[in-house]
Amino acid sequence: MKIKYDSEKDAIYVRLLNNTIRYGRDLDDRRHLDYDSEHNLVGIDFLNVKKNGLDFNGLPKIDPTAVMNLLFSDPS
Repeated sequence: MKIKYDSEKDAIYVRLLNNTIRYGRDLDDRRHLDYDSEHNLVGIDFLNVKKNGLDFNGLPKIDPTAVMNLLFSDPS
C-alpha cells in the first residue's frame, strides 16, 4: 500500500495494488475508486481532505488503521 498527498488538489491517493488501472468510478463527491481489468480495487482517491477528512465508510477492502499508520509514520 502506498499513499500520496497532492497539495494542489488537496487529495490523498491510496494505492492498494500495483495493477494497471482499467476504469474508475465515483463513490460520491469526496471519493473516487480505481479498478483493474479483474474488477479488483486498485486505489482510492480522497478529495478535499482538509474540508472532508478521510471517510472510510462504505469502502471495500481497506483497513483504515493501516492507512492512518502510513499517513502518520516517520518516513526515516
